[in-house]
Amino acid sequence: MQKKVNNIAFVMICSLTIALFSGCAGNVLPEERFAHSEEKGDGYETYGSFDVRELDEQIEGYWDYYKENEKQKEIRILDVDRWNKQWIESDQWVMEGEYIVGKSINQGLYLFKNGEDVSLNVNVDIYRENEKGERKLQTYWTKPMSFFYLENGDVIKINEKTEIAPVDLLKYPKVEETKAYYEGSYIVGREIPKGEYFVLSLEVSVGTALVTDQRDKTLALVSRFGYVNIEDDLVVNLQDCILIPMNQKPNVQPIKYQNPKEAFGETAFAAGTYKVGVDLPLGTYRMKNDIYNNVSDLNYEGYHGNESYYPGYFNWCGLIAGSKVQAERLGWSELELDSYQGSKKRYLKVTDLKGEISYKEFEGLPTITFRENDIGNNVEIMRCVLIPEFN
Repeated sequence: MQKKVNNIAFVMICSLTIALFSGCAGNVLPEERFAHSEEKGDGYETYGSFDVRELDEQIEGYWDYYKENEKQKEIRILDVDRWNKQWIESDQWVMEGEYIVGKSINQGLYLFKNGEDVSLNVNVDIYRENEKGERKLQTYWTKPMSFFYLENGDVIKINEKTEIAPVDLLKYPKVEETKAYYEGSYIVGREIPKGEYFVLSLEVSVGTALVTDQRDKTLALVSRFGYVNIEDDLVVNLQDCILIPMNQKPNVQPIKYQNPKEAFGETAFAAGTYKVGVDLPLGTYRMKNDIYNNVSDLNYEGYHGNESYYPGYFNWCGLIAGSKVQAERLGWSELELDSYQGSKKRYLKVTDLKGEISYKEFEGLPTITFRENDIGNNVEIMRCVLIPEFN
């Protein structure tokens, strides 16, 4: 009798386990499918959605851009050394330490660079006081060179062998519009025109790209590729990416989905930020989780896999609108997929512009439809794929 009770208990435990990880949700409420873990407990693992092998399939001529960037960023560093008239080096000052902008050094736009090895990071510590009068440290990193605007009252510490130069002492030639602006730093209006640009990541381990302004404010942080508008900024600093003018933008293409268990060989739009009606055709798409350990080896063989996962900030799967204005036009700012991938009943967590949350129920994979009034909006696909209904 005892053995029978134990067997029943074992079956119940197994059933509960299968329900949780295979997606047999039973009477689980929609919000419970999206319950993010506040802390990483035992068994919690974070995943990505980057497969370096897909880049050439997504972006026409990707590896040509990569090779040219490696060449051009070295040329640009050499050019900057020739253009400057005066470097202010840290070893010319009395001693290493803190210096107040407006006293020891003038306010203005500066170029920071490492004086010996351009492959090393340059860091500047900037202290600012908050409303409570507390001094907060912000560490500014750049590689291998970057512009930064120092304001009166900033207190900075420049490390040994770091070089800085006021921009008004640099003799930059005016650069005409080109096919691409390679990794480095550019003065807006003098070296790079204002406008919208296509951002292409050339970081091949996780696929990130960062564009910042003269005060280290993030203008764009994208995975694989995306878009940025440059308007009232003094400079743009490009880290692990290039900017391509819209009239020179490469074609963005779907991939052939390789999961042998589901949707094999179907057209799919993988991770990246797409412009609706330009990169992403109008129509209805099935939304499918695509979450796995990043693949950064071009020689890796086999499909990247699709993992079962615990929901959380670093395991977020879904779509994100490109801006508040675009979110208003789309009618949502975020669409999150639930983690119950094997469930016949699936849900989308919809967050609107005001941050209010609702849930949509689907039989099978959730769907999203883009119509004519959505043309021009940017949509980021994160840890999922969009599979066109016309496949």
